[in-house]
Amino acid sequence: MTNEETVFLRCYVISILCMRNACRSGVITNMTLQEFKLAELIEGKWCVTIANHKTAVQGPAILILEDDIYNRMQMFMSIVHHKPAAPGELFFISQNGQDIRPCQDMTRLWHHLGIRCDKTVNCTHFHKQVATMVRLTSLCN
Repeated sequence: MTNEETVFLRCYVISILCMRNACRSGVITNMTLQEFKLAELIEGKWCVTIANHKTAVQGPAILILEDDIYNRMQMFMSIVHHKPAAPGELFFISQNGQDIRPCQDMTRLWHHLGIRCDKTVNCTHFHKQVATMVRLTSLCN
């Protein structure tokens, strides 16, 4: 894959993770290779336990991955991480080995696709929307 294709794949995977899990960006940013490799298959979905995130005092975060995104993450891992992982090595890194910013990757993908070209897109948009829907649903019950 070219660098451009690898970046597009990373942006796609991050966007899907954020939309399907409605998690904070730190959950995605802080996921390590080891945590991904330890994913458990539970009732047909892959569950990745993330220890380091904003609300870690309440316990680990769990990313739920369906096969399609799990397989794309496996592909990304094989392209970007060709050598043995150092302890604590992050799953998502830039082409030059730097930390990534999920919100920038989401915005880059959406702009590339011609969606919301004049605005940013970030994990907080999805996280807040889902949290509001959960609160409203619990108030109605």
